[in-house]
Amino acid sequence: LQAPQPLPSPRQFPAEPSPPSPSLNALQPLRNDGPPSGPSAYPSSGGPSMALGVPVSGSYVWTEVLEHVSKGRKQDAYARVLLSTDPFHLTRLAALTGPAGCDLSPDTLHQVLSRFLNSTVPSDTVLPWITQALSVQIWPFSANLTRQLAAWLHPLTFASSSSAISACELYAEVVRRLAPP
Repeated sequence: LQAPQPLPSPRQFPAEPSPPSPSLNALQPLRNDGPPSGPSAYPSSGGPSMALGVPVSGSYVWTEVLEHVSKGRKQDAYARVLLSTDPFHLTRLAALTGPAGCDLSPDTLHQVLSRFLNSTVPSDTVLPWITQALSVQIWPFSANLTRQLAAWLHPLTFASSSSAISACELYAEVVRRLAPP
């Protein structure tokens, strides 16, 4: 019988390769290979487990989004989130930036509103975006999106909450815009 070999100390294990640095200029297919590393891996957050009080589970996408936001590039942040398959990235980003329609291209704004309407984003998050789109005349939306907005707003007009009043006003304005000139 041979005596058992001692386990190697942690310093004797080969170092794991660090994950590749995400490219900020190229929107590449999304992946979640594990947590990013380095001191700036989680800018503007409480660390790897929390950002905005929401667990982020080491997402490279969210790290890229936070970097775009920290540099004032909301268009890039929203474009990146729209490529994501994680429905919570858009909700987190909207909570972080507030209504940002004025900072987005018409196409990106159209996609953001479409995603809002087809997801479980809370109405308290969506209503300010619609209000902003109506108030600052950033309304180059298709008749289809305008109909979707009206259909999404209609049930909110019957709610008994403070958001019902603004939903009624928004619904009336959206329906007015649907009418032919």
